[in-house]
Amino acid sequence: MNRRFAIIPGIAAIILAGWWAHFSGQQPAAEPHSGGTEDSPGHRYPVSTMAIVNDREPLEFEDPAAARWEDFQRHHPTIDPADPDAFHGVMLAERARHPQVMDDDTRREFTGWLAAHEAMARDLVLARAALLGHEVSGTDADGRVFIIAGYRGNSPIYEHGENREAAISTAASFVRRNAAFDATFGSSVDGSGFFACVNDTSRMDAHPEFRNDDDTAWRFTVIRGTTPGGHATHVAGTIAARGLDPRATGMAPAAHIYSMTNTQTGDVYNLGMSWPGEPGKAIVGNSSLGTFSASLNGVYTTTSAGYDQAHFDTPYYLHFYAAGNSGPDDFSLSTSRKDAKNVF
Repeated sequence: MNRRFAIIPGIAAIILAGWWAHFSGQQPAAEPHSGGTEDSPGHRYPVSTMAIVNDREPLEFEDPAAARWEDFQRHHPTIDPADPDAFHGVMLAERARHPQVMDDDTRREFTGWLAAHEAMARDLVLARAALLGHEVSGTDADGRVFIIAGYRGNSPIYEHGENREAAISTAASFVRRNAAFDATFGSSVDGSGFFACVNDTSRMDAHPEFRNDDDTAWRFTVIRGTTPGGHATHVAGTIAARGLDPRATGMAPAAHIYSMTNTQTGDVYNLGMSWPGEPGKAIVGNSSLGTFSASLNGVYTTTSAGYDQAHFDTPYYLHFYAAGNSGPDDFSLSTSRKDAKNVF
C-alpha cells in the first residue's frame, strides 16, 4: 500500500457517519485482472485526520482533504464523489452558478474548484480500493493495461487501453515538413509551438524520439503519474515522435506533449485552449481508453455531460477518444466521457 494511506485501527477519528450505509453493501468480486500494479498516481495528502470507515477499521486522510470532504458532505450528503456520474452531476451544478461564457477570472475560479474536488474524489477512489483490496492498475488477461477510474457502490470502474495495435491513417505525411506541398511554409509544418494532451493508463516514457531536433530539451511534460508505460508512449509517438526512425515519425514531430495518467475533466480546463493562441495551452488531446459496461455502453451519462461542458468552455481545444469497438451488437462505443458530443 502506498505510504500516503494507512489503516489506523483503534483510534477515534472523524467518522463519516452513513458513508458505508449509503455507498456500500456486500462487496462484489473485483473484475479479473492479472499482472502487477503500478505505483498509485494522484496521491496528494499524507495521512492525518480524515477517516473513511467500514465495519472494521478506519482509513485516514490529511487536511486539506479532510476539510474539503466535510464541506462536500455538508452540501451533498447523499452523493458519492467516487462515482464519476454522481461527481459530474455536482460539477455541472457548480458550473451552472457561473455565466454561460466565462471570462478568464471566472474560469480560473471554477477550474480551481474542479481541480481540488477531482483530487479529493481521486483520493477517495484510491482509499476505497485499498479498503476493498481492488487493484489500482495493471494488465488484464487479454494483455490490456488498465487503471481504476471510480466506483459504482463497491464495484470498481476500470479504464482500459484501446487501439493497442492500431496506427492512425491520415494524410499528414503529404503536408508534414514537405516543401513539395507548399514551397514557402511546407518544410516548417511540423507542430512547432503547439501542445497536445495524452491521457492514458500511465505516463509516457522518456524516449529519444521526444527530444527536440538539437537534443537540448525534452518535448513533453508529465502533468500526473509516476510510472511510465508503453501504451502512453506509443500514443504520444503517433502524435509527436520526431522521426529518428523515419517510419515512426509522428503527425506533428515538433509538438510538445502534456502526459498524464487517466482522464480527469479538470484536465480540459487546466490545459485546453480557451481563446486563439492562449499561451502554453493544448489545441488537441487524446485518450485511447475505454470503460466497458454492458448496461451503459453508448449511453449519454452525467459524466458525458460534464465533459461536454468542459469542452464548451474551452472552444479551441478538441479531444479525441478511441472508438473502442467494445460491442456487442450496436453497443460498440463504450461508456463515460467518450460518449460526449463535443469530442471526436
